[in-house]
Amino acid sequence: MKKYIIILSLTFGISQLFAQSDAPGLYGKKLFIELGTSTAPSFLQPTYNYNSEIGNESGFSQLYRFSFNHQLSAHYALNRLRTVGISIGYGRTGFYSPSPIVNANITSTNVNFFVRRYFLRSGSIAPIGNYIQFGASAMFNRRSFRQSALSFDNPEVIASRVHVSPAVNFEYGRETFINDKFLYSFAFQTGLALPYGMDAASKYKIMNQSISDTMFTRLLSYYSVRFKFAVGLAIKTKK
Repeated sequence: MKKYIIILSLTFGISQLFAQSDAPGLYGKKLFIELGTSTAPSFLQPTYNYNSEIGNESGFSQLYRFSFNHQLSAHYALNRLRTVGISIGYGRTGFYSPSPIVNANITSTNVNFFVRRYFLRSGSIAPIGNYIQFGASAMFNRRSFRQSALSFDNPEVIASRVHVSPAVNFEYGRETFINDKFLYSFAFQTGLALPYGMDAASKYKIMNQSISDTMFTRLLSYYSVRFKFAVGLAIKTKK
C-alpha cells in the first residue's frame, strides 16, 4: 500500500510540474504588446544631420549626444518560460560627410524575429522576471546625402538608396507588472549588423576611396550597446 501511495504522489508531483511549466503567462494572458525606445551615447558616431546640428561643436559636446531607436513588439507565451515574437524598430544616425555642405544620414528599419527565455529559478513566469532574448533581423537601411539646411534655403536629397541586410541581436532584461494588464521593462541590447546586401560604397567607401567612414561601420556602432525601456499591455486571447 505504501508503495502505491509513493507512486501516486510522484505521479501527481510530476504532473503538477509539467502543468505549471506549460501554464500560460500573466493571469492566463498569452499575448503581450510592448512599445519602447532604446538609447546610447554617440561615442563613436555623429548624430543625424551631423553638419547642420553639431558640425561646429567640440568633441566633448558631441560625446553627450544620444541616439534613439523606437520599437514596437508583440510576443506570445508558448509556456511558462518562453515567448516568441516579432518587433519593428526605427532609428536614424549619421556619418561623416565628404562635404561640409552635405549631410550624410542613415535611417534604419529593423524587423526582428525573436525567442525570449525566462528563468524559473528566479521566480519568473512569462512575461514577468528576468529574461534573455535572441533574435534574427532583416534590416532596411536607407543611406542618403542631403544638402545642409544651413547652406541651402530649400535643401534637396542628392542621393538615396536602400540596402537590405541581415543582423543578429541579443537582449537581457527584466519585466515587471503594474497590474493584470500593464507592464514595464528595462533591458540591455546589443546587435551585429552583417554587410551582406550592401554595395561596395556602403561597406568600404562613401563617395571616393579617401573617405574611410562607411554605413556598415556606423550601423555596427549604432547597434552595439543600447539600453531599452518599454511599457507593455497584456491581452487575453481566446482559448
